[in-house]
Amino acid sequence: MSEIPGQPPATVEDLKRWDDLKKEIARLTPTALILQEKELRARIVASFFPNPKEGTNAYPLANGYRLKYVNNIKRDVDPGEYQARQQEFTDAGIAFASLLVWKPNLDKKQYNTLTAEQQNIFDRCLIVKPESPQLEIELPAAAKKKADAVAAMAAAQASGVVPGNPQPGIQL
Repeated sequence: MSEIPGQPPATVEDLKRWDDLKKEIARLTPTALILQEKELRARIVASFFPNPKEGTNAYPLANGYRLKYVNNIKRDVDPGEYQARQQEFTDAGIAFASLLVWKPNLDKKQYNTLTAEQQNIFDRCLIVKPESPQLEIELPAAAKKKADAVAAMAAAQASGVVPGNPQPGIQL
């Protein structure tokens, strides 16, 4: 993945702004904020994960926090290409019927068992496109334990069992 042209690299301040926008979206969900959050998320991904692997990627942040990016890639089967290439798959030793969960959807686990050459042949009938990146700021274990305790206390206070008003939240 490369940097977004004309965009400066994302910073820790961008992470804070993105986290705030995400919270604002959850509260208000206006279209303009959703687009801002999506644009900022793309810039953060491009800056912190310039060469992501497929699946879960992590970037360590200060104080034990880490930025988690789930890089899913959607692989749709092009039905016309699939039908047209069945003989080629047979000739290449690809058990093509086992690669698909018939909808047709690619069975990624079976696809991963193919050799690189077999994947290159079979890829001709796939429509491959990255999905929207998923980001999450994960709390370090101690902070998560504290946040869980604060949430439990807030729940107890909401039910009237314990008086008071705790202030949950994280500081990056």
